[in-house]
Amino acid sequence: MLIRLHIQNLAIAENVCVSLTHGLNIITGETGAGKSLLVDGLALLRGNKADVGLIRDGNESASVTGTFKLPASSNVWGQLEAHGCLKDEDAPDEVTLRRVLNRSGKHRSYLNDTQISARVMQEVASELIDISSQFENQKLLNPETHTFYLDEFVETTDVRESFQQSWQNAWTLVGEIERLEKELALQRREQDLCQFELDQIDQADLRDDEWSRVQRVVALGQKTAQAARHTSELKQMISDAETSCMSQLSMCRRSIERLLKLSASQQIPLGLEKIDEISAHFEELLQQVDATEDAFSIDEQELQECLARSEIYNTVLQKFGPNLENVRAHRERCIQTLSLNDALREQILQKKTMLTAAIRTSLELSRGLSTRRRSGLSALSSAVQKALAELGMPQARFLCELQRGSTQSVPRHVGSETVENIPAEDLEAFLQLSRNGAERAQFLMSANAGLAPQPIERVASGGELSRTMLAIKSILFEDGAVSVFVFDEIDTGISGSIASKVGRKMAEFCAHRQALCITHLAQVACFANCHFIATKNLKKGKTVAEIKVASTEERIHALAGMVAGERVTRESLAQAKALLNEAQGVLNS
Repeated sequence: MLIRLHIQNLAIAENVCVSLTHGLNIITGETGAGKSLLVDGLALLRGNKADVGLIRDGNESASVTGTFKLPASSNVWGQLEAHGCLKDEDAPDEVTLRRVLNRSGKHRSYLNDTQISARVMQEVASELIDISSQFENQKLLNPETHTFYLDEFVETTDVRESFQQSWQNAWTLVGEIERLEKELALQRREQDLCQFELDQIDQADLRDDEWSRVQRVVALGQKTAQAARHTSELKQMISDAETSCMSQLSMCRRSIERLLKLSASQQIPLGLEKIDEISAHFEELLQQVDATEDAFSIDEQELQECLARSEIYNTVLQKFGPNLENVRAHRERCIQTLSLNDALREQILQKKTMLTAAIRTSLELSRGLSTRRRSGLSALSSAVQKALAELGMPQARFLCELQRGSTQSVPRHVGSETVENIPAEDLEAFLQLSRNGAERAQFLMSANAGLAPQPIERVASGGELSRTMLAIKSILFEDGAVSVFVFDEIDTGISGSIASKVGRKMAEFCAHRQALCITHLAQVACFANCHFIATKNLKKGKTVAEIKVASTEERIHALAGMVAGERVTRESLAQAKALLNEAQGVLNS
């Protein structure tokens, strides 16, 4: 039960604090007086989106605090413990929810003064607050909501949640398998390259000792080639060329000999011994060149083999090097990549096995869900129709039917390569399932005799929607199922005797429950266990809302004003007293 609601700096509510009672708490007042502020505050506590525009002018923050008194059996105690929130030692049977709005947008939520996330706030508040407003009533126009109400009626929420978990798990596995299959395809292309590179490395048969010998032999071969070129050049210059040194010396010697013959008895300084001496030196140099050339000799076959191996080594090193250690490391990476193929394929097989189990479980649960739903169709239809008759719609016919599929289902496809060991008919049946199962509920209604029931979204007026929602909630929710029910102008579109019947139904609904109801109808307000009146006043030039409990006299005047309008007359006061006395008689019976 909500025992206290405190609102600060929210719109025109500067500092509003109301204490609620068990049963029906009614709020009345002029339009714009702040009646809906309590609903807005409770909506914020439920985790609804916060609008910083609601923060009162001149303030940087606003807050809403709700204090609830709960039985020991409430689920909230478990949530309190799960989220590390302590009980209030001074009030161990109470729980406090608080929401703080900041203009900066950094809003905060608290459970018993422990800060919690918005998700946790919504989770806890769903156990404490149920809001029915004109907007909420519009949910009846959405057939997907009908399925939820049917499941609540046949008490199959646990089966539905298990099904939804299994169904969602199956589709999650489908996505994971498809992702892994794509990854495997990419990996196969990568592995083809790795296999090619691994084969290239292995065929090269690279060895450290051989690479050292090949480098040594190739280097020696390069030196031998260079030495042969240099010795050849020396031989050419010394003796082999036409203009070689030896040829030039020979020409010099012949010229000197001719001069000596011509000299006769004359002495000339030229002598052949110098030329012979120089020739001898060149002969010795030529021998040394030959000896040097022999020193650079190499096995030509070995050189050619090493040159061929060197080309192989250099090709592999250029791709995977720069050294043999790098090549070996790349080879290990290729082996690892090739081994991943098996691991990924095994992972896919495991996922497919899990998917098979999830599909079978989903089908089994959906069949059980369908059976439970079919079993409650007639009872729900009769119960709602009876409640509608009590709400002034005796001619109304209400039916709940099951239809295949979902209005919000998205066509999905599962490739044959994704699912294994699943019969085609089972796979087809699974693909027809939606989040709500194999079917959806559809509410049909006819408010007038002689007309066939049609989908409620086509034929129901605003007032009929309000009464239908009240009828459904009076049937679905057990006593104490939710701490406080909030009805925001549930009397929309009704008046007169119908309003009296709605008020009576509200009173019956609240016999073992607590509700907070905003109304403009005296026929509803007179059934209140506690009547609040909302007014607005000027305070320092600003509008301020005030919500207080009405005394008996104030209550009579408020009811009279709702009956007669702005001008309260003796007749309207008498009518208000009569309404109040009649309602109190019902409440006390």
